[in-house]
Amino acid sequence: MKSIATFLLFLCIFLTQMDSQNLIPNPSFEDVNICKKYHEPCAPKAWRATVLKNFYYWEYLSVAKKSIRPVEGARSAGFTMFLAGKDFERKFIQTPLLCELKQGEKYNLTLHYLIKECTVGAFGIYFSDTLTVYRNNNRMKQIEPQIKIQIPEDTESGEWIKVNATFTANGGERGLIIGNFNSDENTSLFPAKGVRKKDFEKLKKRRIYTRFDQITLTPLNPEAHSDCPIELNLEQLYKDSVKHLYEEVLLVREWDEPTEELEEVIIEKIADPIPPTKIVIAQDTITTGETFTIQNINFETNSANLLPSSFRSLDRIRMILRSNPQFNLKIIGHTDDIGNENENLILSEKRAQSVAYFLINNGISQHRITTVGKGETEPITKNISETNRFLNRRVEFILSENGL
Repeated sequence: MKSIATFLLFLCIFLTQMDSQNLIPNPSFEDVNICKKYHEPCAPKAWRATVLKNFYYWEYLSVAKKSIRPVEGARSAGFTMFLAGKDFERKFIQTPLLCELKQGEKYNLTLHYLIKECTVGAFGIYFSDTLTVYRNNNRMKQIEPQIKIQIPEDTESGEWIKVNATFTANGGERGLIIGNFNSDENTSLFPAKGVRKKDFEKLKKRRIYTRFDQITLTPLNPEAHSDCPIELNLEQLYKDSVKHLYEEVLLVREWDEPTEELEEVIIEKIADPIPPTKIVIAQDTITTGETFTIQNINFETNSANLLPSSFRSLDRIRMILRSNPQFNLKIIGHTDDIGNENENLILSEKRAQSVAYFLINNGISQHRITTVGKGETEPITKNISETNRFLNRRVEFILSENGL
């Protein structure tokens, strides 16, 4: 099978690591690509179909009667699993992994899926050493996925279902593909709970799709990828997006033109790797339940207003939370001893809340964040010089997997 484009995953050096890291980029589909042509959200960052066609990408709107609330955040993704007599309409979605899987290591995968009134009986997850965009999905039906998820016949329509699976890597896997890998003949269909038989007969002739949200892949051994620069890999992956680069022509035709007219183009290079960058954190490995700090979180004098110089550092925290939806965050504000003790306490609380508002406004659920102000009560050094006072004016963070 000839390919049209091949994904490349650049691995760069980055110091920040954490236990039980999620190797799936953009696991809740919250980070959005903006189409250059239409200047509107059109796809989740790091994810794409295995053919040159889009898949469903929904935003939750509370004012819309039929809008389905995602597991978390505002977005979810879905695609066609089956359409009778039109197998070319079937979709698969894929994403590069943030670290190459290691031979013999065990990994735990979790995801949430949602069906409508009619569903396929199963779908699969395939881990591949190469991700490719094909002319059609015939190749996908020749694949035997490592993980197969059976959908129970009493599943409710419109309800999110969480599943867990564990598998052992062969080594070298760099990407993940989700979809219905069965042929049409081997694809079973059944109605959701409560759907009448006569309605099911009509529904199974229509497009049958499944929604997905909050996908995680974590090694059972927390040290398995201690040498992998996950956060910088995520940054590089977000930067490398063939569909949204317009500086140079990478494909010979527009993405929305019929795929049968496309000529074969192998992309040997998407973009130059960005230089390694460092973000100073209290320790190379962020451990859940332990306090860590991050530099360059700055406020206006005697104010809780964040300075723009803080945004890059806070965006690192946002990316950590995006990539690891199992984590919650506690934010702790501190001041030096200059001024009134009670006013310092209030200021520290407001500064912690200001950091929380930044994360919430950038897509992190408020239910995952708590804040507290300590004022001047917990200095890390004596307030005997301006240098020491600068160190005591800080914001601390604690990650937790089991609540705050």
